[in-house]
Amino acid sequence: MLFVSLCQAQSTEENNELAKAQIAANELCDCLNSFLNELHPKSAKLISENALLGPTKAEENFFSYFETASTEEILRIQEDIERFDNIDLEFDQRCENAVKILEQNNNLAFFEAIKNTLNNDPECELVSSIFNSIDLSHCEE
Repeated sequence: MLFVSLCQAQSTEENNELAKAQIAANELCDCLNSFLNELHPKSAKLISENALLGPTKAEENFFSYFETASTEEILRIQEDIERFDNIDLEFDQRCENAVKILEQNNNLAFFEAIKNTLNNDPECELVSSIFNSIDLSHCEE
């Protein structure tokens, strides 16, 4: 009987952790998509390609596009790039709830649950590619 109670308690705790991870993933997806949707599509693509292809290839693609872009597009993209200088501050402000949850649950299993949630949500594809590029080796086991 004691073992059944312990298993149920552990199962409930795991379900709570999974629920927190899903909340964090949804918060991350919503707030980052909100930010990315404000950017010029090519600026958002630069972020995505940086995560998927690496910085060298992403910059190559970006500068190739930049050569043919209109003056208006170049100005808009330059504004976006200036925003990138303060992206950490903007992220902390926009994603305040997600940041709190992440800080309170700094362990590998939690971040893996967030990854799984993001990877399975088509509306979070770009956010998922960014999150998947993060090195999680600093997380506690």
